[in-house]
Amino acid sequence: MSQESSQTWTEYQAEKAKRHQVQVALGHTDVKEETFTEFKAEKERVEKLVDHHIAALKITISDPKLEGSMGSRVLSYAIETPALNYSVRRKFSDFEWLRNLLKERYVGMFIPALVPKLVTSPSLSTGIKRVPLLGGFLFCVGSHEYLREDAATLAFLGLTDSKEWAQYKAQVSTFAGGGDWLTQAEEAVLPADDELAKTLVTYKKKLAFHEAHLKALAAAAKEMAKAAAAKNNAVVGLGLVAKGYADADAASEPHGGTLSKSLEELANAFGGWGLQSEMEPIVYKLVLASGLTYQTLQLAAFRKLVAAYEFSLGELAKKTKKVKDLEGQKEGGKSEIKGGYLSKTKSMDDALGEAIAEQEAEEELVKILKGALFGTEIAKFEADFAAEYRKLVGMVGVGMIKVQADVAKAAWPIAGGDDKEAGRLLTLVQKVHPDFKQLSKIAE
Repeated sequence: MSQESSQTWTEYQAEKAKRHQVQVALGHTDVKEETFTEFKAEKERVEKLVDHHIAALKITISDPKLEGSMGSRVLSYAIETPALNYSVRRKFSDFEWLRNLLKERYVGMFIPALVPKLVTSPSLSTGIKRVPLLGGFLFCVGSHEYLREDAATLAFLGLTDSKEWAQYKAQVSTFAGGGDWLTQAEEAVLPADDELAKTLVTYKKKLAFHEAHLKALAAAAKEMAKAAAAKNNAVVGLGLVAKGYADADAASEPHGGTLSKSLEELANAFGGWGLQSEMEPIVYKLVLASGLTYQTLQLAAFRKLVAAYEFSLGELAKKTKKVKDLEGQKEGGKSEIKGGYLSKTKSMDDALGEAIAEQEAEEELVKILKGALFGTEIAKFEADFAAEYRKLVGMVGVGMIKVQADVAKAAWPIAGGDDKEAGRLLTLVQKVHPDFKQLSKIAE
């Protein structure tokens, strides 16, 4: 065996042992065990397809299409990765498969959220709405150094032949890859457990705080879209009024006086401006709503990661107690233990051995989850969430400024260029739409 093959064999054995304990703790006793050949093939696949430590992959999603016959129609999406010259079509079930596999491989890592599966019949309009949400998942995967370089991710992005793609999904090992990540999580240097417990309590409160702010921002975005629609209606209305005055003046003054020409210009200006602003409410709804929805999904997914760690802590406490109880019974002279309904009687040594193995497996899982959560994932999620939140707040803020500026712009010509009159009209609009002030505060 060459030195390179020997090193790969050592990596395989180390990961296999580590994976076995994690599988036991997670209850995955029926998972297909990865062979050395499969491990080596996955490793080589990554090295051939893409150089390690590449920059963030830009992955785009577009062109939702309905496929299949009536009664079994599904949506598919065009996915392109320009840097790798990949172009494929994937269904939602493919997205689900990829996320589930990544979640199993990178235990403890925060895997980007995925929009829930449709519970109604798919439609093209639904596909269009889901594009930015699925795009959020792909953006996060492409930005993560582990996830974007995973062989399964590259297969998802690059296998164009439908049969080859189906075969890959059926044969790939759930636990192939991810070894470096598990080692990193295990070796994380952390404070004492009591400090970590305090940190977790504090951060759970912060997640609730984030959730409240997202709800407030979503309400602000909704009101902003309504305000933009009201403003657009007002612009159209003012244009019609100006056109009416222009027509009336032209009828009374056939040769067209100065007033008639000014009113005509004003009507044309309102007409053109109205066409430009007509799409504003729709843009606000699409861009803001999808961004806010995805960040809400991200929060929910991170809560589940925290819950998984807390659940594993509880399981470890139970299994530790079970070992102590059995040790006490053994010391008391008991040599056998009865099983449950229809279970055979076990020797105390066998029962204690099984209990100790379960305890050690759970300890391994807790160690990985703890190292991941407190070593990298809380800090990374907080930084990513803060960046996206600032972007969304900025969008609401700029949108509100634009809406108010547009109202003032509409007021200006009607008020004859008088600042006081324009101000009074803007105040009137604010009274009609009191949410303006509330939105401004939230966006600050």
